[in-house]
Amino acid sequence: MELKIECYSLQGLARSTNQDFTSIYEYPDGVLVSLVDIATAVPFEDCEFVSNLNGKIVQFISQDSLNDKNVFLSQLRQIVEQLKKVYRKGCASFIIVYIPYNGDQVWGLTAGDARLGLLKNQSVEWATPVHTGANPLGEIFTEQMKSLPERNLLTRSLNMRKVFKPDVFEVDILAGMSLIIASDGFWAELPAATQSTFFRDGGQTTADDCSAIIISKIQHATKLLCELNSDNCSYFDVTVRDETK
Repeated sequence: MELKIECYSLQGLARSTNQDFTSIYEYPDGVLVSLVDIATAVPFEDCEFVSNLNGKIVQFISQDSLNDKNVFLSQLRQIVEQLKKVYRKGCASFIIVYIPYNGDQVWGLTAGDARLGLLKNQSVEWATPVHTGANPLGEIFTEQMKSLPERNLLTRSLNMRKVFKPDVFEVDILAGMSLIIASDGFWAELPAATQSTFFRDGGQTTADDCSAIIISKIQHATKLLCELNSDNCSYFDVTVRDETK
């Protein structure tokens, strides 16, 4: 069976360029997916930051790394420390998710306000925390918090001037489940009633860049089918898989 991943990213009306970036990496035993949302208040000096991040993930993250969450987290922290030697400033929300083939659990790391959710009955049930000034103690993010001005202040992020402290999350793989990874332009600006159908139906716009990665056909998947639905989604094939396995 094919694991299906659809990537959508639309430039926000208030943005001069789209600063949401999607990357997908296929490994022998699974797929790694990331979403980087560059902060407008503290942008990176070099627009090649995401390419450099991707290059280091390709270089240092192996299948063996992904077989142990602690090893993966340690190596990712080392990658961030290397990037700090190149970039004097810069901040982004960052979420990265590993979907194993024939696995029983999806897991990953998040720092900032990009989120992982479960698509259920034409609605989204958000499953990961939001690191913002609207909920500085890490409490559950509520709909009312979206309107608070502190919502746009990140308390954790991929920040070149601060320690990288992501949250680790795990989601059990269930029959028929679909996941969504989204930037805050999607989950914070779109009405909840239209989130699950927005990119298919169109007709709405957002001020911030609006991105979503829809992951489906997860259970019993053995290979990847990827659809890129905008110019700002980047695909990186890390490993030529052995189809005889």
